[in-house]
Amino acid sequence: RGAGVESPVLPSEAAEAIKSEMAAEKAKSDPDFKRLKQLKADLDAQCKYDAKVAQLEARKKTAMDEDNFDVADELNDKLKALKAVPAAEAKLKAATEKRSIQLLQEAIPQAEKCGVDTAAATALLRQCEQEEAAAKSAAAGLKAATEKRSIQLLQEAIPQAEKCGVDTAAA
Repeated sequence: RGAGVESPVLPSEAAEAIKSEMAAEKAKSDPDFKRLKQLKADLDAQCKYDAKVAQLEARKKTAMDEDNFDVADELNDKLKALKAVPAAEAKLKAATEKRSIQLLQEAIPQAEKCGVDTAAATALLRQCEQEEAAAKSAAAGLKAATEKRSIQLLQEAIPQAEKCGVDTAAA
């Protein structure tokens, strides 16, 4: 290998998985072009990530070969931080898809620590917390109306409880 010549970065398992998804989508008689566009963007981002990891690993190896352990240690820390990002992103995505308050509360700080944008997830967390509070309030109102056996209170509480997804079958 000549001076300044970079060896090509081999595709990671993640990049290969994205390529497989793209190939499967392209093979459909009516491919989802929006999905293909997203997969292409994902593949580009993954390849960029893979190249950055390979670069840091090569620089770390060079530092180790030259017994420059301070630089190797610094590069190792950068590699660890960089490699934590995909896991944090995946955890945040899963928490968002599940709309789980507990999972969002765990994933958001981890993602923030890795420099991942958490604005949408934080907004979703606030929304889920508000929905949960409204459901608890509606359930309490329904319970009180049921215990008082008040038709008027039940007529007010049942629609509110249904709106919040509270089971009203027992009312």
